Amino acid sequence: MPDQYGNITGIYAVLAVESSNLALKLNATGGIFYRRRHSAKNLERTPAGYFLEHFIQVGRLRPLIETVPVHVVLNSKAVLLGAAYYGKC
Repeated sequence: MPDQYGNITGIYAVLAVESSNLALKLNATGGIFYRRRHSAKNLERTPAGYFLEHFIQVGRLRPLIETVPVHVVLNSKAVLLGAAYYGKC
């Protein structure tokens, strides 16, 4: 059933569930960094907390996944900056 936000909410729901599964597989207690080409524009189209609402729906391991921070990277040059920093070391 379509809602006022269109298909983008379905994409974010699947992305959130897969991100939480990956965080559990890798034991990523330091956090998940999410960067997508048009993430800033798409985040404005989704309801507040929609991603996190689906991110923490993992069943018995919910207390663990609630402690994992989720960061949205809005800087489009973040990959280049990280590579440049790593190259200096």
